[in-house]
Amino acid sequence: YISLSVNSRENKNSIQLWINTANPKETFDKMVSEHKDDSLTVISPDIDWQRLDNRKQCVITMSKPFTFTDKTTEQEQFTWFKEVTEKYVSFFKPIIKNL
Repeated sequence: YISLSVNSRENKNSIQLWINTANPKETFDKMVSEHKDDSLTVISPDIDWQRLDNRKQCVITMSKPFTFTDKTTEQEQFTWFKEVTEKYVSFFKPIIKNL
């Protein structure tokens, strides 16, 4: 699933694709080997693939510094969320359908 978050403590907005399949580590490793390089070009070089060996799930995340209470960046924050979410969906949806 995809989640969007605003972290007021760290002053950042994030988008995450959580991998929670029957075998998340196996799925993640396959996705890394087949799609990570393309994601760095198609989505952003800032995308962060995290295997999270100490947890069941894996995550593919991207963050941007923002202060969510700053009204002067409100539109920029919404635009960033929209654009990155659209990139995530268009890139990862066909991959997930073929897992």
